[in-house]
Amino acid sequence: MNRFVGIVFHLEPDIWGTIMGIVLMTAVLIAIPFLDRGGLAEPRNWSEALSLSRRGWAYLAIAVFWVILIIGTATNIISPKG
Repeated sequence: MNRFVGIVFHLEPDIWGTIMGIVLMTAVLIAIPFLDRGGLAEPRNWSEALSLSRRGWAYLAIAVFWVILIIGTATNIISPKG
């Protein structure tokens, strides 16, 4: 994320991108158990366990985590060094 933040937001030093990426990814991982509204009872089958209506916000948080991870990795691979 350091190169991404440096390129997009023009923040120097670029360590802020690393700090922002770590903070965002940690916040999302901490939020997932609170967003997963599974209910009091255990799911009886796969459709209940993977229900989008009950776990949609948790799925979105997982997607945000992966987007941050992929953007940071792809930017480091694609962008010129230096």
